[in-house]
Amino acid sequence: MLQFDGLTLEDIRVYAVDPVDARVIDISQGGMAVETIVPLHMGEQYRFKISVANSSVSLDGEVIRCSLQQLSEDVEGHNVPVYLNGVRFLIQRNPLEISLLEVLHANVVGERRTSPRLKPQMMMRVEIAHPLNSIIKELGEDGLTMESDIIPDMDEERNLLLQAGYETLILPTRVLHVSKKEGFDSYNTRLEFTSVGEHESAVLSALAAISNPEE
Repeated sequence: MLQFDGLTLEDIRVYAVDPVDARVIDISQGGMAVETIVPLHMGEQYRFKISVANSSVSLDGEVIRCSLQQLSEDVEGHNVPVYLNGVRFLIQRNPLEISLLEVLHANVVGERRTSPRLKPQMMMRVEIAHPLNSIIKELGEDGLTMESDIIPDMDEERNLLLQAGYETLILPTRVLHVSKKEGFDSYNTRLEFTSVGEHESAVLSALAAISNPEE
């Protein structure tokens, strides 16, 4: 049975997840260069979920540079900006990251290097997780209530990433209710989980047992 000894609801980090099409230009154990059509903010930390074939890995990184690279024509003939972002990974590679590099190796033609530094030049679906300035007030297997400075739209749907200790969950959610916290510039938002897998359900069940620390 999963346990989260010493963890409180306030220790659970919440991220909003936005999937984007990106081109990974270069990747190594220390970081990567990635092209996107939206700029990433310098100095900000993101979580990148990179999927290739049937493999995926989540990487925490800090954006150390961002520049407008070029204007590129989309399928409708419109010019869209392409940004080149430099990302420095915040932790050392783990076995999942090594596995991803092996997948990339299989798709690269040309010189093999002794160090795991690649230039795959391939399109990937990247889920960029933006940290939210929020606190979880209630959490259950069916949804959560969080306090934040964001005013979401009713019935708005988006993926949230929850980081609780070593467990990371990406959950699709829908906004059920929003109310302003009296006397504060913050809002309480109730969200339901619209799809929960077996592993996610087990983790949420363990997290639901966590009580808020006494104020």
